[in-house]
Amino acid sequence: MYFQNLNSKHINQHTKLKLNPVKKVDKSFHKVIAFSTAESYDFLHLKSILPENSVYLPRNRVFYIEKFSIDIDLRDIFIFSSGSFVIWGSSVENCEYFLNTVIRGKLSGIEITPYKKYKKEVFYYEKNKNVKTDIFVQKDLITIGNDFYHDKILDFDNIPSDSVIMAQLSFSESMARSSKLSVLEDELENYLNQVKTIPDSLSLGKVPLSRSEIIKKTGTLLRFRSYFNLHPENFLDLPEFYWENVKLEECYLKANEALDMNLRLDIVNTKLNYATELQFTLRQVLSENTTHRLELIIIWLIFIETVFAIGGYFDTNHKNKK
Repeated sequence: MYFQNLNSKHINQHTKLKLNPVKKVDKSFHKVIAFSTAESYDFLHLKSILPENSVYLPRNRVFYIEKFSIDIDLRDIFIFSSGSFVIWGSSVENCEYFLNTVIRGKLSGIEITPYKKYKKEVFYYEKNKNVKTDIFVQKDLITIGNDFYHDKILDFDNIPSDSVIMAQLSFSESMARSSKLSVLEDELENYLNQVKTIPDSLSLGKVPLSRSEIIKKTGTLLRFRSYFNLHPENFLDLPEFYWENVKLEECYLKANEALDMNLRLDIVNTKLNYATELQFTLRQVLSENTTHRLELIIIWLIFIETVFAIGGYFDTNHKNKK
């Protein structure tokens, strides 16, 4: 079951995403803001501090909160187990207040492996019933038009779901992944900055890192690649929820397009391939150096053994002459 406790309309089979001529974003539009703050959230703990009107969507691993009052009033909050949350119709300052009060509150302990520096994504949106269209994305503006309010969709269990909220969920999930990707992009960039002088050192015949440092760098890279490709939020796969929700899949993919997800993923993969080649080269050089040292040690041992053998031979002959 998905939007349990939500009494609203469906989205029908005619829901469409359209790209219209670029529309200038002005201050009258509301913001939708995504924050990525940790590798994951402890949902069991989170559930204990959320208001009673919170709704859990198991297949998306997300809590939806229609309204939340904590000194300030917040609406339409999506909290993802992957360590991100998205808030519609609020300001960056209010989102940061939610982060510091709820997610990172003194008694919360919700974040599992929090990031040293969180990342955020900001879009603008409007709900305009005077626009005769369904929904479209242009640059950083999302427009939900009149037709969308009359569209309906059935979720997996044929439970009625609010059409606008379901569309918001699609965009929110894409934005949450984008903000998390931003964190990984920064980590990869920092890693590459740490190893950028290695090719120059190798060209001079020098290995700038010790054996232990090379092993640590290799481990960091493998961990990064494992998270990028094998983690449930691996960025490469379409979330299972959208496999049977074609129109919501369109919303999700259009948001990905607006966030340049495919281009960014290609760039990350290119950088990962370069880092992998560099680590392979370092390990190869390290192996060759180790082999060379072992060969020198063996040669010296043979030489020493030969010297002792010769010395012993002459000593024996000397004693025999006496």
